[in-house]
Amino acid sequence: MKRLLVLGGATLFALICAAVVLFVFKAPTESDYRLARGRSQLFTENYLAALQTLRDVPNSEKQGPATHSYLGAAYLKLHLYKAAIKEFEEAIKAQPKESDPWIGLASSYIELGDPQRAVDQAKRATEIEKRSVDAWIALGRAQWQQHNIDLAEQAALKARDLDMNNPAVSDLLLHIYLDQNNADKFQAELNRTSKPPKTTHDLAVRFFVRQGQFARAYDWKVRYEREALDRSILEAELALKRDPTQADLVPQLVKNLVKVGRYEDAIRFANTYKGTVPLDLERGKAFWMTGRKDEAIQAYQRASAGLIHKLSAEVALAAITGDIKHWEEAYRAERIEQDYFVLARLEEVLSKASPLIRALAYRYAGIFEPS
Repeated sequence: MKRLLVLGGATLFALICAAVVLFVFKAPTESDYRLARGRSQLFTENYLAALQTLRDVPNSEKQGPATHSYLGAAYLKLHLYKAAIKEFEEAIKAQPKESDPWIGLASSYIELGDPQRAVDQAKRATEIEKRSVDAWIALGRAQWQQHNIDLAEQAALKARDLDMNNPAVSDLLLHIYLDQNNADKFQAELNRTSKPPKTTHDLAVRFFVRQGQFARAYDWKVRYEREALDRSILEAELALKRDPTQADLVPQLVKNLVKVGRYEDAIRFANTYKGTVPLDLERGKAFWMTGRKDEAIQAYQRASAGLIHKLSAEVALAAITGDIKHWEEAYRAERIEQDYFVLARLEEVLSKASPLIRALAYRYAGIFEPS
């Protein structure tokens, strides 16, 4: 019995010694901590701090593929694409069977506008890791940039099969369907997104303008801004209630009130404004939407005479009066501006307009398409 106890004690002592030795030799180093910190900063989108942290890793520790990959990702997010490519290539040399550096290379070449190289790198990533959503998205983006629309859609749908709710997949498909001018598929994809980000809102606005659905384009334009608009309006109203002399708040307040459809309030605040910022364009919108067309016409005429908003004012006058001379004046405007409110009102008159007026209206709508 005593012999067994001695043997057991010796065994336990040996295990403890082994654990101590293992801990000493396997304890995280300062470089490990820096690498973990850099990774955390990348995930929280603090890219400049991540770059500094990772560059402080000792040179002897920088040879690992993980460090090169994280450095590449930081450079990529900071738009330093050549430096990113160099780091991703070093990571591939160290570990060629890892897909992330290949995805990083593809993303870098996409940003540099070199779609063929991007396709090659992204294909390699999909071969290494066939179930990588990021790899298929990168391949789809590269194919889309190369105008291989059908192949881009196939890659995007493959990513969709792997992750049904990935927002990057939805964004890629919306770009593809917009370029295809495929209204049914675009609308179906748009309906899948319950809380679309700003990029999706912007694509939806472009899509509806192309479809001639100008009112829906304006609705989507305002919808994304609505929360910020309501907050800005409330803050301005409270500030003016405390101190009515803060006239500098009124111009933006009037514009915001028109955007959210509070036309009577917009007219009331505009009437009290005695400052130098012209508000005739916003007055015209508010009068128009409250049925006061004569006052709207007068306001738009003043806005046109002021030249700054001549284009929008003359298009609005053309929509209200049906007089073609206002289209002629609109195209004499020296300053181009995009006013989605005025564009939305055109949709009401297009159905009964002559072919010439329709052509002029669609030409005006063309300035809302990104160059």
